[in-house]
Amino acid sequence: MRHYIVLTTLGLLVISFVLALCWLCAKPDYEPALTSTVLLATITGLFIDRWLSSRERRHELLFALVHELYMNIRVLGDPLFVSETVAETRPRVYPRLYTATLETVIASAAFIERKDRILFRLLHSWRQRAGEFNRRLEVTELCTFTKPTSDLLLAFRKALISGRVLGITRATLQELSSHLIATYNNVSGIDVTTRLFDDTEDGNNMAPPGHPADLPEAPNH
Repeated sequence: MRHYIVLTTLGLLVISFVLALCWLCAKPDYEPALTSTVLLATITGLFIDRWLSSRERRHELLFALVHELYMNIRVLGDPLFVSETVAETRPRVYPRLYTATLETVIASAAFIERKDRILFRLLHSWRQRAGEFNRRLEVTELCTFTKPTSDLLLAFRKALISGRVLGITRATLQELSSHLIATYNNVSGIDVTTRLFDDTEDGNNMAPPGHPADLPEAPNH
């Protein structure tokens, strides 16, 4: 509804501006000239206001998204997902990946333009991978809490740590995060030198907790 109201307002302003120009041509005078100038300023202001609102919205969404991705990097850096040396003696409740901001960004339709097609694809890919990973954690907890035997616990843990899904999830998260920092740093305010990953071992390890200062503080509007 808001979209139609804006279009209707713009259409009426354009018609009024054309009529004012016709009036000015038919009767060169101060009043039609002033009316034309006011209408032109109103139309220009409407476009500028919409552009600034869209830009600020993109800025805030991108910044929130980067912080959520950083939180997910910390989740995947949890010892439960990176260490196979700890023997399981009891069922575990695994931390989940955060997707609330991701869902908001996708639903906002702020990144559906042609220039955002790569980001749009990566966002949907990450949503699919994060959802699949969280569902597998739910199945793992259900099975291990229902029948908490040592063999079953070790089997599920080994499948989780060395499984293909965890590796794909990490790779998808890294691809999205790297693209955001490399391509959208001017929009989100995230510096291109922001450190999100620990590259000491082929980029498979997420940056350990304790580096929140690597991300800048959100700007004041």
